[in-house]
Amino acid sequence: MKMKKGIIITGLAVSALYALFPCVAGALKLGEQQGPAIYPQPYHMLMFRIGYSYAGHGKPRVSRDIMFYHRPPFYGIRPSLISQSEANAFLSFQETNQPPEVYARLESRYEELKQRDVEPSSRPVPK
Repeated sequence: MKMKKGIIITGLAVSALYALFPCVAGALKLGEQQGPAIYPQPYHMLMFRIGYSYAGHGKPRVSRDIMFYHRPPFYGIRPSLISQSEANAFLSFQETNQPPEVYARLESRYEELKQRDVEPSSRPVPK
C-alpha cells in the first residue's frame, strides 16, 4: 500500500513538472517559444507566453528563421535545419503565394542559414 501511494505521488509530481515546465522555460528565457517536440506546439506556445509575461519580459519574439528548422526533441538541443527537399517544397509554395520580393528574401535567407549551419569539421580550412 505504501509503495503504491509513493508511485502515485511520483507520477503526479512528474506530470505536474511536465505540464508546468514551459512556464518555467518562458520565465527563464530558455529555448524558443515553439518549444521542443515533446510538447504539442500550441500548448507550449501558450504556456511559454504565460511564463514569459508573468516574469516581466513582455511578449516573446518569434524568430523569423523558425520556418527553416525542425523543433528539437528536448530543451538544450540545437534545432536542425530542414532538408533541401523540404525547403524546396516550402519555397515553391511561397513562390506561388507571396510577392516576388518576399520569395527572394526567403530563398536567400535559407541559403545563408545553410552556410551558417555547416558543421565545423566540414568547413574548408583557409589557406
